[in-house]
Amino acid sequence: MTITDVSAQGFSLEGQEGLEVGEQIYLKVGKEEAIPAEVRWVADSQAGGVLLGDAEYSVI
Repeated sequence: MTITDVSAQGFSLEGQEGLEVGEQIYLKVGKEEAIPAEVRWVADSQAGGVLLGDAEYSVI
């Protein structure tokens, strides 16, 4: 999976597999701390969502 955009409002991914709308995940970029997020849309090999506060997540 490749993160194609991250902003204060959310994120988008390309090459996603197996993500579902409503799934809670962590986004991890390099050595930076993981960012909690929720998937809001999935289409073909792309997905996007919003950044969240603390909860239980899967690291991607």
